[in-house]
Amino acid sequence: MKRKFVILIVLYLALLCAPVIYGYTIAGNQQVFNGLAFNPIDGNSYLAKMQLGYQGEWKFTLSYSPEPGQGAYIFLYYIFLGHISRILYIPIILMYHIARIAGALCLALALILWIKKIIKNPAVQIAAGCLLLFGSGMGWLLLGFGVISTDMWVAEAYPFLSGLANPHFPLGLALLLWILYVYSLPSTWKRNTLLFDLTLVLSIVLPFAIVLVAMIIVSVEVWNWFTQRKFHLVKLTFTLIGGGAYLLYQFFSIQNDPMLAQWNLQNITKAPEIYDFLVSFSPSLVLAGVAVWRNRKASGFFSDNIPLIAWIAGGIILLYFPFDLQRRFLSGYFIPVVLIGFYLLDQLKSQSQKKPAALVIGIVGASLITNLIVLAGIFTGLKSYDPHFFLTRDEAEAISWMDASAADPEVVLSSPSLGSFIPARADLKVVYGHPYESIQAEVREEKITQFYTGAFAGADVKAWLREMNIHFVVFGPRELAIGSNPDLSFLIPVQQFGEVQIFRVADE
Repeated sequence: MKRKFVILIVLYLALLCAPVIYGYTIAGNQQVFNGLAFNPIDGNSYLAKMQLGYQGEWKFTLSYSPEPGQGAYIFLYYIFLGHISRILYIPIILMYHIARIAGALCLALALILWIKKIIKNPAVQIAAGCLLLFGSGMGWLLLGFGVISTDMWVAEAYPFLSGLANPHFPLGLALLLWILYVYSLPSTWKRNTLLFDLTLVLSIVLPFAIVLVAMIIVSVEVWNWFTQRKFHLVKLTFTLIGGGAYLLYQFFSIQNDPMLAQWNLQNITKAPEIYDFLVSFSPSLVLAGVAVWRNRKASGFFSDNIPLIAWIAGGIILLYFPFDLQRRFLSGYFIPVVLIGFYLLDQLKSQSQKKPAALVIGIVGASLITNLIVLAGIFTGLKSYDPHFFLTRDEAEAISWMDASAADPEVVLSSPSLGSFIPARADLKVVYGHPYESIQAEVREEKITQFYTGAFAGADVKAWLREMNIHFVVFGPRELAIGSNPDLSFLIPVQQFGEVQIFRVADE
């Protein structure tokens, strides 16, 4: 590997670590950094899944809802990390970041593999590596219109945000790229078996990417049939079965579990507006379009790049297909856009020296601004001790005490904000803490508000506490911000940590 690529990877991994290191560095005596610097609400839910594995479980059940549920063997990657954390005596949050950086390294290596496959000029290769590892689109242009663009928060679409967000995004994208690379090689039994294994792992780590893989490889085979009268049935079958079998299990297990089915109904991820999509993937998207148009009569261009072209075209179709989970199909979309766009720059580089160089610099520079803004926002939030990132020392001690005092995964009633942290840090369940993984999320969030404001009391409160199977009730600064007049007549004060009081629901 070229030294410049090694430098890019080291810088990439260092930037992914920097916000977390900064968060721990600035935490004082009164603040506890939770270890997550990007999208902490979802990050907490991943830590909660690791808690299941840490407790020895393999079935996923909802930690953000009080109901027990029958569970299913899904989210196995995070549950597996929890088991590893327990076996090796590694704190869950440290295991999370080890997996995140390892996944990011895998993604960086897979990207370089494809860069070398598609682009021949060394200077253009390095420029493409810079853009893929550190860049995104030009969503910063939309900030003036009050729009938070796709390239600022849809992490799975972009390698840099994927590595910043969690462990499964970068690893899933790396697996997807490796599958497509191996699929492009001549078929052998060893490679077909590898494809089966890779797609099986991908279906565990990033399930919706299996749909992308299926769309791309079927497109490749259709192209091969119409252009060469070749159809690799065995290779196609191995690849589809490897990922499809477990994907089908996940689908049917969710549908057959009433709790998981309700959760799935809330799990809606709609596609961005067209203008947002175009801006958030440009200028690379524009370059890719020009590359396809410029080479429209060159059959070799399509034969060599059909997986990436199918990914770009089919991705748009899947993104705007009427379906509740449209945005999931943006996974890795920035990758083929950049690779095909820089294929064009590679062509221009072979014809001229000055204009392409200036063009490359302008494109890379314009595509770095969004992530600079994202990083600035993260560091600003950390510096201000944003409560999405930090707990107070009292809150952290209260959670630890409840965890140690509970015989089983008891249910805790707290503010929605604190409820996000509790299952991530302890073997406890909450009434509400996540907009998707808390059943009847809007209803229960409103009920919590009514409780702390005293909007309902007496027998109604007693019945609701029993219905939700609540064991502990927390009353601290976050709860006080909701309301100061809860009905505590059915509660027994059991412990206090500074400003945070813990109550137990009185037995019948």
